[in-house]
Amino acid sequence: MKKKTQMFLRAVCLLAALTSLEGVSSRALADDDSGSGSGLQGSWAFQFTGTVNLPPPINLFNGPFYRNGRFVADNHGAFHVTTAVSNYNGTVGHETFSGTYTVSQDGTFTIMIPNLPIPFLPPGVPNVFTFEGVLAGGGKIAKVALAGVSIGGVPQPNIGSVVAGEFIKQ
Repeated sequence: MKKKTQMFLRAVCLLAALTSLEGVSSRALADDDSGSGSGLQGSWAFQFTGTVNLPPPINLFNGPFYRNGRFVADNHGAFHVTTAVSNYNGTVGHETFSGTYTVSQDGTFTIMIPNLPIPFLPPGVPNVFTFEGVLAGGGKIAKVALAGVSIGGVPQPNIGSVVAGEFIKQ
């Protein structure tokens, strides 16, 4: 356990050093799904639930997690969350953020959110959260799961949290 704690503290030190760098940005190109009727274009309501389980010293927010809100996707690979409320083990936050997405012909998709506002990382620490999902219900519903996290440009092999959700076309 001591070795894991030391490795974690080294990673935190690296993250602190990287905070002075410009944010990590990822640009994804979307399949232009216009006319298909089953893409992510338009307005969507979303809800995510799960459990956050992080090691010390960033474990203050461990426990149940919940986020709901609304986003608009532009049919060209970009989306913007216009309103969201999150709850990290009782700590409530209101947020807006943007990201990119790609949609495959089979109805699966990937979403990347650079610099997602999360309370357990110090401000300015670059991060990228990746979600994978599948469209269902004739393109009116999507099931989504957290698939990867990168902090300070370093992919995290064990996310330590389980988060899944659903989108509903508005």
